[in-house]
Formats: sequence, C-alpha cells, structure tokens
Amino acid sequence: MNDNAEKVGLVLQGGGALGAYEAGAIKRIYELGYRPEILTGTSIGALNAAVLAAPLYGEAHETLLEMRDYSGHEHPFPLFQHYNTAYTSLVHPRFFKLHGTLFGMGRRPGIYDISPALETMQRYIDFDRLNAPDAPTVVVIATNVVSGETERFSIRTHSLTPEHIMTSGALPPSFPPIEIDGEHYWGGGI
Repeated sequence: MNDNAEKVGLVLQGGGALGAYEAGAIKRIYELGYRPEILTGTSIGALNAAVLAAPLYGEAHETLLEMRDYSGHEHPFPLFQHYNTAYTSLVHPRFFKLHGTLFGMGRRPGIYDISPALETMQRYIDFDRLNAPDAPTVVVIATNVVSGETERFSIRTHSLTPEHIMTSGALPPSFPPIEIDGEHYWGGGI
C-alpha cells in the first residue's frame, strides 16, 4: 500500500456492465498503490470484491481484468451480431443460462440456472485464501427469504463459498434464492 495512504475500504455497485467499468477503475486504484482491507459489493460488485480479496493467481486487479475478458462473449451466430443485446439478456454463458424448460417454469424457483456463475467463481477466486485470517475482509449482504431479515456474511461469521457471493445477485424472479445452511437467501436489496 502507498506509505502515505490511509487504510481504505471499497464498496462496489451491482449491474452487470458496471462490473466491467469497476475493473478499469480498480486497475487505477491499484496502480496508485491502494489495497482495500475491507470490500463489499452488490451482485457483480460482490463477485468483483471476492476476486480482489482472493485472486486464484496473479495480482488482484489483473485477475479481475482477465475475468472480465473471459466473461465477454459474442452471439454464437455471426450473422446475428446486431441481436447481441437481446441474446445477452437471455443467456450469458459465463454467468447464467435459461433452464431447459420454458423460462424455468415448473418446480424451479427462477428463470435462470446460475451454475455458470459458480463455475466462473471457481476459476478466478481462491476460496481458501478468501477465508484466511490475513485476507481482506469481504462482506456480502443477503435477505433471508422466510424472515425478511438482512444478514451479513463475512469471514468473521462464516466460511465464504461461491453460494455466499451469489446471494447478493439472487434477484427474483430471474434468479433462484440461494441455500446456505438450510436457509434461503435473495439479494440484500430485496
């Protein structure tokens, strides 16, 4: 950290495209020598916070930029590139995909399957390092579906998993609630 810098925390916003903006802004923050000791975020911001706190390899901000590159994608049919916005609102191969049934109807509690996001996290976040006592503290806020109460997950209270990070982006009806220790959670802003 920059010798003249005070201890800093970082709060990251949600909203898919903002995650890419944050990656660029964070690159500059790291170039200036700042290293946040506490990180929190909503949705894509929570994912970015976890990558910064415990990159699986390399420098935190470089790993974050690599994840952004990995997450970008184009329409699978080049002739239909002008439909890319519509396509990415229905499926994002590194984060979510439609359930096999029509819009996830049936017994599924959300329109989308989030297993690609869980796989992306395993590719870029070292969860052992994330939960180490010397790691920057990551705080994720979620809402208990049954009680409506807000809960904070951090290494001070839990061993963080990909599911903890996903709670922040679990917004109904698109995404299913996330089960942690037998309880179901949606995003902290619910």
